Amino acid sequence: MKAIQEYPRRGLDGLTLIDLPDPGDPGPTAMLLARQQRLQGLNVGSRRHQRDLIPGIDAVQVKPVIDRSFPLAEIADAFRFQESGGHFGKIVVEF
Repeated sequence: MKAIQEYPRRGLDGLTLIDLPDPGDPGPTAMLLARQQRLQGLNVGSRRHQRDLIPGIDAVQVKPVIDRSFPLAEIADAFRFQESGGHFGKIVVEF
């Protein structure tokens, strides 16, 4: 993983279990391969970048799309709703 450059997309076509520290426990990379899953990172920038962005967001009146709101007492329901994948937009927990 350390050999992958910062931005280019790279594929991992196979994994030799003998190369792993514990062949009995293939670890998360092998699990991703076995399940045909994809792992993608996201760099969101620094605190300064966020502060610089806020005036622009305010100027154009960008508003998040809120799918559903839950009171704090129903936080377990909020997580189940998120896990269902049926939402479009943000899930809010109100304190």
